Amino acid sequence: MTTSTTYLVIAIIMPLLAGSVAVGQEGDTVEAADPIDEITVTSPPPLGALKRQMERAQEDTFSVFNAMNDDPNFHITCRMQRPNKDGFDPIPIHREVRVCTTRYFSRESQRENDDYLDGIGDGRVIGASAHNKKLTRKIHDLIEESPEFRRVMSEYVFAKREYDAAKEYREAWEFF
Repeated sequence: MTTSTTYLVIAIIMPLLAGSVAVGQEGDTVEAADPIDEITVTSPPPLGALKRQMERAQEDTFSVFNAMNDDPNFHITCRMQRPNKDGFDPIPIHREVRVCTTRYFSRESQRENDDYLDGIGDGRVIGASAHNKKLTRKIHDLIEESPEFRRVMSEYVFAKREYDAAKEYREAWEFF
């Protein structure tokens, strides 16, 4: 909860804590309401904490997937890198982002990038669509076959939805 929100909550709650006061004609009696024993004000977890929770759940999911996967081309790894636009022009982001790819895609991307820099090809990974379809099929098969993978995948999906909702809420109320 931000400082300004905290002050707003305090400004609203303080009269309640002091008791209600009736204003009337001269001679009226003033009675206080029953005192409030306790008020709990909660705020959503910080966005950074939700992001770290989502990334840990993602790492757990990839670890289980990699352990159950029998094809090394589908081994998933994550790294931090600055994003690039098409044509290798840098995107004006001053921070690195987390990028997760399969071993096959990482190897082929590097090969295609090298070819592009040598003036051969357009820098796109040939066969990426077919590879993604096979990866999606493997993930669906593991969800059906493995209770452990289903559990970690569910935890990741829940953590991602919670993070995305908090991020969307924060962006909607960012003007405060």
